[in-house]
Amino acid sequence: MSLCGTINTNIVDRDTDIGKEIARVKRFIESAGIALKNEQEKFKQFHKLSVKLWMQNLLDEEDDEAKVRRDMYLSSKRMNFNSMFRKLCVEVDLDQSLQRNI
Repeated sequence: MSLCGTINTNIVDRDTDIGKEIARVKRFIESAGIALKNEQEKFKQFHKLSVKLWMQNLLDEEDDEAKVRRDMYLSSKRMNFNSMFRKLCVEVDLDQSLQRNI
């Protein structure tokens, strides 16, 4: 999710045309490589926010901390990527607007 946020691409949004889908994935990989090489600070920001959202989602699902730790993988697997991606974009937009106002 961090990488998707960095390049502003929801990897889950697929195209039904196989040729277009192959081209889309190639563009994603190319953009990801460029971002990881040239936009490390932006990636770090998205990574921090992604982890924050992931943990919030896990804690929202369960109150028992021991159970959260035990079931992290299964809970993460059930998460809706589209919803998490949208939340990440909102967090980044809010963070950026707050930084501009400082």
